[in-house]
Amino acid sequence: KFSVFPSLMILLFITLTTQAFYLNFETIEWDVASYLVASSEIDKGFLPNETQWESKGPVFLYMYNFFINMVGKDFVLFRLLNDFLLFLLSTIIFLIVYETSKRKIFPSFFSSLLFLLLTSQAWSVSEYSELYSLLFIGLSYYLYLIKKDNNNTLIFLGILISISTLINQGTILFLLPIIFGIFITNNQKNPLKKIAIFTTWFLIPHLFFLTLYYRNGLLDIYISTYFEIPIGYTTASYANLYELKVFIRKFYEYNIY
Repeated sequence: KFSVFPSLMILLFITLTTQAFYLNFETIEWDVASYLVASSEIDKGFLPNETQWESKGPVFLYMYNFFINMVGKDFVLFRLLNDFLLFLLSTIIFLIVYETSKRKIFPSFFSSLLFLLLTSQAWSVSEYSELYSLLFIGLSYYLYLIKKDNNNTLIFLGILISISTLINQGTILFLLPIIFGIFITNNQKNPLKKIAIFTTWFLIPHLFFLTLYYRNGLLDIYISTYFEIPIGYTTASYANLYELKVFIRKFYEYNIY
């Protein structure tokens, strides 16, 4: 019989074998190159987006800078470090399904396996901000599952979701189902108080960065890069369901199974 630890070790092995398959001739994807350039200014004492503009949140650039310096600015090691992030995400998916399926191994394992296979194709890039955000979203959801009625859980939930939105602004969409879930779960236990606790701790990291940029005279740059540019993306012609259709078609052409 499978158990949790052997299942996770198999997922780790699958991650290493599928993600490293193209490593010997892989090049830097153009978005990743942009992120690396934008995060490099932190080493010079600048705030994120102070001299190099990017459409991602400041936490994402801080994480990029930390990871690239951790591996001595070696892109191959940086790539492998991000592949390990995929394994952490597959582990979180495993634990979430394990919890919601009443501790069944097979559904948990194959859910994580599906995620790894979908992100193991030649065009898949593990250094995208969406995957960084997913790490915090997944952790928050798992924490919510195991400790729904705990006020401390709402504090950590607010912080984790806030960090996620400071990595990729699009994850703000998760706020509505989370608040709705808190309301439904605590319908008989003063839900508005629970929502207030979550909202307060969600806002604290955002207020910190607003204050930081304001004190450095860069509030206009922060508003432009964090709000105005991403909103501009949503009005572009490629920001629609057509992109999903293209991905599914290409995936099918690559492997019909």
